[in-house]
Amino acid sequence: MVWAHIGLERFSHPVHFRGPVTVEGGSGRLIDGRAKPFASIHPETLSQLSILERPMAVLTIENYASFNRQVREIEDGSLVVYIGGFPAAGVTLPLWLNPA
Repeated sequence: MVWAHIGLERFSHPVHFRGPVTVEGGSGRLIDGRAKPFASIHPETLSQLSILERPMAVLTIENYASFNRQVREIEDGSLVVYIGGFPAAGVTLPLWLNPA
Protein backbone atom coordinates (compact mmCIF):
# COMPACT_ATOMS: atom_id res chain seq x y z
CA MET A 1 0.00 0.00 0.00
CA VAL A 2 1.16 3.54 -0.70
CA TRP A 3 0.81 4.69 2.92
CA ALA A 4 3.04 1.94 4.27
CA HIS A 5 5.60 2.68 1.57
CA ILE A 6 6.02 6.23 2.86
CA GLY A 7 6.08 5.15 6.51
CA LEU A 8 2.45 5.75 7.48
CA GLU A 9 1.33 2.41 8.85
CA ARG A 10 -1.88 1.63 10.68
CA PHE A 11 -1.50 -0.33 13.87
CA SER A 12 -4.28 -1.82 15.92
CA HIS A 13 -5.22 -0.22 19.21
CA PRO A 14 -4.57 -2.16 22.41
CA VAL A 15 -7.37 -4.17 23.96
CA HIS A 16 -8.26 -2.93 27.45
CA PHE A 17 -10.02 -5.25 29.89
CA ARG A 18 -10.50 -6.22 33.50
CA GLY A 19 -11.60 -9.62 34.70
CA PRO A 20 -10.61 -13.24 35.29
CA VAL A 21 -8.32 -13.65 32.26
CA THR A 22 -4.58 -13.93 31.80
CA VAL A 23 -1.98 -13.77 29.08
CA GLU A 24 0.66 -16.49 29.29
CA GLY A 25 4.03 -16.47 27.55
CA GLY A 26 7.14 -18.61 27.46
CA SER A 27 8.29 -17.18 30.79
CA GLY A 28 4.94 -17.61 32.56
CA ARG A 29 2.14 -15.17 33.26
CA LEU A 30 2.69 -11.94 31.37
CA ILE A 31 -0.55 -10.13 32.20
CA ASP A 32 -3.20 -10.64 34.84
CA GLY A 33 -6.57 -9.29 33.71
CA ARG A 34 -7.55 -8.70 37.33
CA ALA A 35 -4.92 -5.94 37.63
CA LYS A 36 -6.27 -2.60 38.87
CA PRO A 37 -7.53 -0.50 37.33
CA PHE A 38 -7.30 -2.62 34.12
CA ALA A 39 -4.88 -4.43 31.82
CA SER A 40 -4.10 -3.89 28.15
CA ILE A 41 -2.67 -6.11 25.44
CA HIS A 42 -1.93 -5.72 21.78
CA PRO A 43 -4.40 -7.59 19.51
CA GLU A 44 -1.50 -9.74 18.23
CA THR A 45 -1.29 -11.37 21.68
CA LEU A 46 -5.01 -12.24 21.93
CA SER A 47 -4.20 -15.84 21.00
CA GLN A 48 -2.28 -16.11 24.29
CA LEU A 49 -5.24 -14.94 26.37
CA SER A 50 -6.98 -17.55 28.48
CA ILE A 51 -9.86 -17.50 30.94
CA LEU A 52 -8.93 -18.20 34.56
CA GLU A 53 -12.51 -18.82 35.65
CA ARG A 54 -15.95 -18.32 34.18
CA PRO A 55 -16.87 -14.60 34.45
CA MET A 56 -20.12 -13.72 36.25
CA ALA A 57 -20.94 -11.57 33.21
CA VAL A 58 -19.25 -10.08 30.16
CA LEU A 59 -19.71 -6.36 29.67
CA THR A 60 -18.50 -4.51 26.58
CA ILE A 61 -18.26 -0.74 26.84
CA GLU A 62 -17.83 1.71 23.97
CA ASN A 63 -17.23 4.91 25.94
CA TYR A 64 -13.72 5.21 27.42
CA ALA A 65 -14.82 7.29 30.40
CA SER A 66 -17.56 4.77 31.23
CA PHE A 67 -15.06 1.92 30.89
CA ASN A 68 -12.66 3.61 33.30
CA ARG A 69 -15.38 4.13 35.85
CA GLN A 70 -16.75 0.59 35.56
CA VAL A 71 -13.38 -1.16 35.98
CA ARG A 72 -12.73 0.86 39.12
CA GLU A 73 -16.09 -0.12 40.61
CA ILE A 74 -16.39 -3.75 39.55
CA GLU A 75 -15.58 -6.43 42.11
CA ASP A 76 -17.92 -9.28 41.14
CA GLY A 77 -15.77 -11.43 38.84
CA SER A 78 -17.20 -9.97 35.62
CA LEU A 79 -15.13 -9.42 32.50
CA VAL A 80 -15.26 -5.83 31.22
CA VAL A 81 -13.85 -5.08 27.76
CA TYR A 82 -13.42 -1.67 26.15
CA ILE A 83 -14.47 -1.99 22.52
CA GLY A 84 -13.89 1.63 21.46
CA GLY A 85 -17.14 2.27 19.66
CA PHE A 86 -19.18 0.19 17.30
CA PRO A 87 -17.33 -2.64 15.55
CA ALA A 88 -16.93 -2.43 11.79
CA ALA A 89 -19.49 -4.03 9.49
CA GLY A 90 -16.90 -6.63 8.50
CA VAL A 91 -16.88 -7.83 12.10
CA THR A 92 -20.60 -7.73 12.83
CA LEU A 93 -22.01 -8.97 9.52
CA PRO A 94 -20.67 -12.54 9.93
CA LEU A 95 -22.25 -12.61 13.41
CA TRP A 96 -25.65 -11.71 11.98
CA LEU A 97 -25.34 -14.27 9.20
CA ASN A 98 -24.06 -17.09 11.42
CA PRO A 99 -25.34 -16.57 14.98
CA ALA A 100 -23.88 -18.94 17.55
